[in-house]
Amino acid sequence: MPSLPPLPVVLATALLTGGALAQLPLQALGFDPGASDLTSRSGLRGDHRGAVLLQMPGPALAGVGNPTGSIVGLTLVLQDQDRGTPDAWRCVVLRDDGRGAPDITPAGELFRSVELRSPVAVGPGAGRVSVTFSTPVAVPTGATFYLGVELPPNGDWPADGLSVHAAEYALSANVTNPAAPRLTFTHDRTAGTLVVRGLDRAHRIEALVTGPTLSAGADVDPALRHGEPNPNFGIRGAFPDRAAGDGLAFRVRDGGAVGQQFAILGQLLGANPAPFRLPGLGGLVFLTPGLVFPDLLGAGTLDAQGEAIAVYAGYPFTLGASGFGVISVQAITGLFGNERLSNLAVIDDR
Repeated sequence: MPSLPPLPVVLATALLTGGALAQLPLQALGFDPGASDLTSRSGLRGDHRGAVLLQMPGPALAGVGNPTGSIVGLTLVLQDQDRGTPDAWRCVVLRDDGRGAPDITPAGELFRSVELRSPVAVGPGAGRVSVTFSTPVAVPTGATFYLGVELPPNGDWPADGLSVHAAEYALSANVTNPAAPRLTFTHDRTAGTLVVRGLDRAHRIEALVTGPTLSAGADVDPALRHGEPNPNFGIRGAFPDRAAGDGLAFRVRDGGAVGQQFAILGQLLGANPAPFRLPGLGGLVFLTPGLVFPDLLGAGTLDAQGEAIAVYAGYPFTLGASGFGVISVQAITGLFGNERLSNLAVIDDR
């Protein structure tokens, strides 16, 4: 099905189904660059029911939900072509099938929400929708899983119906590294089919967690930004383009540590396959001890929103054609006295 131009994100809807969870400071984690290039059902026919899925790859984003190992909701940018006839949709979380694709069998469902509806309004519209779960959903530690939105059938598509905003790899400054993987999957429940890594785009779907988060960003050539947010914390952050001189940046979020200090540690290794705990630190350590001592890549104080951006190396950042390879990065928030560990972000510029 054709993609459509994204409408301005002017709505903000909170579907608070989670009771006490909805009152906690929540952080979003995924590959959202902060701007939309299009809105799409990613190949799902308008008259079919199915899910648009975003892969949360274990190697590049280990320990989502650290220190609890769970997510408490989803946040996404949803577009409705006719808000006067609201459609019912669902949030889904799926495990990996062991072959790099979502497990679409009933056993693969980690979570499937009740039907949700956005408020009735006039005409088309798009907005960020945040959904909190009634209870936390455990996700695999260091392994791949999938976030998704199950869209209903609508025979009037594209005049009516739902779609999800996305950042297209080929547009703007989203992705120019050819090694960047496709993270979009489409499960057509009506046809019983799965499209594996079908499109070069990342839908703007993120996990909500209660712990600190760390996202890798790319400081992009100003000539390539085209008005998009910089640093770019989408796929380009995890797979920077060394030939284009992408700089390195990091974003730390922890709404429970407003005004407190943080530190970012990194090492030239992939994710530790055997994460461990250290006394006094909340959460799992995903860096590897004893091989390469972690370097301090950034430090500072979280702002009033519990966020900080640290630019390690601005554009142009050149290390030769081979780049640095793979670097694993993890943040500690709440220094000193309330230390908590973030997820691991793995950057690959090979």
